[in-house]
Amino acid sequence: MQTDSNSIGDTRQFGKQPVAKDTAPGTPGAQGTLNTLGDPELQSTPDTPGVVVAVLIPFHYKERLDWLQQAVDSIYDQQTRHTIRIYLGIDGPLGTDTAPATISDFLTRNTAKIHKTVNNPVNQGLAVMLNRMIDALENESFIMRLDADDIALPGRVETQINWMLAHPETDVCGGYMIETDFTGYSQLITYPLTHAEMAGQSHRRNPIAHPACAVRRRVYADGNRYPTDALYNEDLGMWLQLLDNGYRFANIAEPLIQFRIRDDFYRKRGYLMAAIELKLYLQRLKTTKAPLSAYAFPLMRFVFRFMPSGIKKLGYRSGLRQRL
Repeated sequence: MQTDSNSIGDTRQFGKQPVAKDTAPGTPGAQGTLNTLGDPELQSTPDTPGVVVAVLIPFHYKERLDWLQQAVDSIYDQQTRHTIRIYLGIDGPLGTDTAPATISDFLTRNTAKIHKTVNNPVNQGLAVMLNRMIDALENESFIMRLDADDIALPGRVETQINWMLAHPETDVCGGYMIETDFTGYSQLITYPLTHAEMAGQSHRRNPIAHPACAVRRRVYADGNRYPTDALYNEDLGMWLQLLDNGYRFANIAEPLIQFRIRDDFYRKRGYLMAAIELKLYLQRLKTTKAPLSAYAFPLMRFVFRFMPSGIKKLGYRSGLRQRL
């Protein structure tokens, strides 16, 4: 297991636009360059018929080590011809339940399972953590995501990567997910399947489940990184700008992960998330020159974010969620 312990890392924005010479990392217009950070993409050979896949799992002080173990095991135990490399990102100091000695024990127990750890000495947030992990990539052909409290379903890697190998035009691929609290509630969450459907609905819903995504290497090699100014909406910000820049999307019509609903799921989705989400959707509407009637959907979402937790819970667990 390798360790990358640089302090702050990359906070660069993304996009295909040219970078001004005086643009500093972390400011609009800056890009990363994966080509300077890793080896050339490893090609399939008769001895290694599959491809190499990186799985990024970020972790921070609010997460639980037992859930992280389940997440890591769900990836490591995948039956696939492809080579899997798990990248663990530790974002800042950990709490008493995940103190340095405890996380050290975890890493020791999982030395064979975790390919590389990337450490932030202070909590920088999801976008910065993921950008640092992307910059630490090596020669992987595809980069997948999984949250530290979620579980990859058996066959996810084989199904998703084989689909992308059969569809070389697709840059980002997701799938359905099973939303569950592991105590009785469980619901299949579906997403639009084709690029046209996803782009057409992108002003009103996130086109891809972030922890179920797989991204082709060229997306990051082009310099794309997560936006650091889209708190709680890093994935939506990334997907919308990739759509604007011409990348191709698709979803697979089967569940790929179990998405854990925690006790704070409905409480934490408050004003800041709602405001940034609305801003991103309004930008998308402007970019696509959508009719005025289309503005109703993101505005309804914005209002819904301020409902009491009980009402939001009912809304999320009903079919209304997937129609808005």
